[in-house]
Amino acid sequence: MNKKSIITILLALVTLAGQAQVKSGLDLCLRNETTGEWLIGLFDDYAIYDCEYWDYAEVRKGRLLLTKDGRCKEIRLKKNVITIDGMKHKTSVLTTKFLPDYPTKDETPFDDRIADDEAESTIRIVTRSGKPGTEFTCHFNTCFADDNEDEPRENTTDSLGRLEFHLQLYMQSVITVMCYDPSSSKWLTIEFTLYPKQTALLYVDDVEGRFYVMGAGARFTNELLAHPFSGNTPMDNEWRALETTEHGAHTIGFENYVAFTERRTSYLMAHLDSVIVAHPQLSRRWKDYRHELCRYGQAFDVFCDYSNNLSSSLSKTFMDVAEKHDWFHPLVPINCSAFALPVFMRVSCVMPIPERYAYQSGDPLRQRLDALDSVALSPINRELYATHYFLEWIDALSSPLSSAQMEYIPQFVHSSYLLNRIQKKNMEYIAYVEAAKTSRDMSPLAGTPASLRVAESELEGLTDGREIFERIIAPFRGRIVYVDVWGTWCGPCKRQMEYVPAVKEALADKPVVYLYFCNQSSEEAWLINREHYHLNADNCIHYNLPEAQEDAIEKFLGVHEYPSYRLFDRQGRIVPPGYAPYPSDLEELKVAVEKALSIE
Repeated sequence: MNKKSIITILLALVTLAGQAQVKSGLDLCLRNETTGEWLIGLFDDYAIYDCEYWDYAEVRKGRLLLTKDGRCKEIRLKKNVITIDGMKHKTSVLTTKFLPDYPTKDETPFDDRIADDEAESTIRIVTRSGKPGTEFTCHFNTCFADDNEDEPRENTTDSLGRLEFHLQLYMQSVITVMCYDPSSSKWLTIEFTLYPKQTALLYVDDVEGRFYVMGAGARFTNELLAHPFSGNTPMDNEWRALETTEHGAHTIGFENYVAFTERRTSYLMAHLDSVIVAHPQLSRRWKDYRHELCRYGQAFDVFCDYSNNLSSSLSKTFMDVAEKHDWFHPLVPINCSAFALPVFMRVSCVMPIPERYAYQSGDPLRQRLDALDSVALSPINRELYATHYFLEWIDALSSPLSSAQMEYIPQFVHSSYLLNRIQKKNMEYIAYVEAAKTSRDMSPLAGTPASLRVAESELEGLTDGREIFERIIAPFRGRIVYVDVWGTWCGPCKRQMEYVPAVKEALADKPVVYLYFCNQSSEEAWLINREHYHLNADNCIHYNLPEAQEDAIEKFLGVHEYPSYRLFDRQGRIVPPGYAPYPSDLEELKVAVEKALSIE
């Protein structure tokens, strides 16, 4: 009988005996001195190894038997050496806040492979104290404008002080986790890099303030923790003063503003280089990621502050600055950069159309793709950007791509996953188009608010906003009216509409009518969005009025931004303070509705 069989039998006997939980009396985090990684955590109630939690089946002097789901690991401990299932590792005890520098260099770049499909990756977190209810926030950038995965998510530790984030990834991504550091009384940003189907584990010592990571991409995360980059410079007071002026960056002019950002970035780069000199073993991923944070931090400031108001006379100067700083060639995939994607989106809006492309098409989608293509992006970033733009185009226009536009896709996108993603989005909108045709021909149920809707023909000739609005809401006396002023072109408007089903469910027993005024939108996009966001219920009233009438209503309602919300009581009077909570602020909205119902 071999040694492994004996251990298995012993483990079975321990299980059958039904003994109370075995404790080790240990509190050790051991580092592999050869690789520099956190190898194992041995705590009183459990052990951490290979990103998993293990129980103790047996504890003897210098020997431990770990068990998990019928598996077992034999651990032998000696000074500075641990043997795991017969394999020896030279170790040291971790006592520092973060892992020390790794002993060898690592020139591994970011992985730019795109998987065939999304797959689940996991970040496990465990706290030393084991306290339940500790809050962590997780966020990552998918690179796609239509993806709810981009939204931050929150989770709290369970009764053992543990939690998990499960993420659907299609390529290597940077995931940001925020947690509270009791030793500094500040929130700490922890960045992971994971590929689909990978797992990492974060140990948070919330007693002494230590943070260790094991598993996939652990070196990247541990190095970022040990060598943070604050981004502070001696120019920051001048920066803040400039940002608070009425015209911000425009106060000093484009060229002076660029020069200012260059001085600031040069300082940050010099500081970054000094860190690399002091810590020569830092990995290539750490260096590339930090360099991109500096470079694209500057690019983000310049493009965001000027792209929306850039005059044609500055366009060439604008592009010259981008080429000078090589902003078109990031060192990491743009989904791994906090700033690169927003920069590229603004670049495409201000780039002049190259002469060799200009004659080919009057289609703005093709022109923007060709303009960006003229700067020779890396294949992966070209493909990611193009996918983002196709998806954004469909959502922004609330319409499927034309047959001609569909033919562009294989010229820019080759990944089967990305192609499927675009095709799926396009098919969704084709279905919305068909559903909109059906809904348009249906009559509302008699006696419902929708059946009381005032027809546009009854509003013809009216020009006063108050008169138009009061004519529209007159049939709904005795009901609360929740007004939403939006546009099919407005991203924030449509994001708020995703919360409407939850609002309607929460207020289902209240006499609420949902009144929608659509601003400067085509008939087709208006009808499609109503289908997309499930807004064709019997208590929903929709108008897409002529521009002059819509402007008059918005002036009467005091609309200065989109979306805008107003609440009217049962007598048709606006509920103070004038504006109403967003659908995403459900609890506040419920309170506001109750307030409106209480008004006599």
